[in-house]
Amino acid sequence: MESHFFGQIVVHNSINEKKSFIIDGQQRMTTTIILLSVFRKFFESINLEDSKETANDITSKYIGRITETREEQTLYLGESDRIFLKM
Repeated sequence: MESHFFGQIVVHNSINEKKSFIIDGQQRMTTTIILLSVFRKFFESINLEDSKETANDITSKYIGRITETREEQTLYLGESDRIFLKM
């Protein structure tokens, strides 16, 4: 299969808070982030040309970084799912 339609995601852009809130589609977004985390770990584990760079791209473009000193999230998950964002 060349593509897959996950379904619609409804987002509210808050002008006052300068944030976007997912109104419908939270579970799909969480599942997508977890799947990307699995891909990231796979690319970190193989020793092919550019695999580490691909893992870093997944982190910086889609997942965000959470470390002791940095918190650059692209999606805020509940406590049980936050582990997938930590590096």
